[in-house]
Amino acid sequence: MNKKVVDIYLKHTVRRQTEDLLVENARLRALILQAPYAPRDHNNPPEILELDHQRYSEVCEAASVAQDAVQEIATEARKEAPSLGQLEISASKLSEAVNTVLRYLGAKFDLAIDTLIKWGVPAGMMWVVAKHDKIFLILSDVRTLVGADLP
Repeated sequence: MNKKVVDIYLKHTVRRQTEDLLVENARLRALILQAPYAPRDHNNPPEILELDHQRYSEVCEAASVAQDAVQEIATEARKEAPSLGQLEISASKLSEAVNTVLRYLGAKFDLAIDTLIKWGVPAGMMWVVAKHDKIFLILSDVRTLVGADLP
């Protein structure tokens, strides 16, 4: 294909992708605003998480920058002759903002794994203690089956 056809195709692809992203963003914002909070009226309510307000505000700012960058890309892609320089600047802003959000989410995911280990290991030990008779019965049956002295 010649370069002009490729450029037209890419321009329309970028336009469609950014418009789809803006529609999805609006849909997610509406869902977040109507979502109820987790119930806290039972015997073991979830902990209220303490926010690192500085990091949280950085992430909110990054999300806003990302949304603005997508809007800039969409606006530029709608033009008859989009500026490649402006698209590159907007894409760079979008990339940096997304990286900020991903670093924040990575830290939260790491905390979630640590919490799972913190509470999962004692729960696993309690299961073993509660089911010790069944576990020993299974081990005994396996020993008999294989005819071996297992520890």
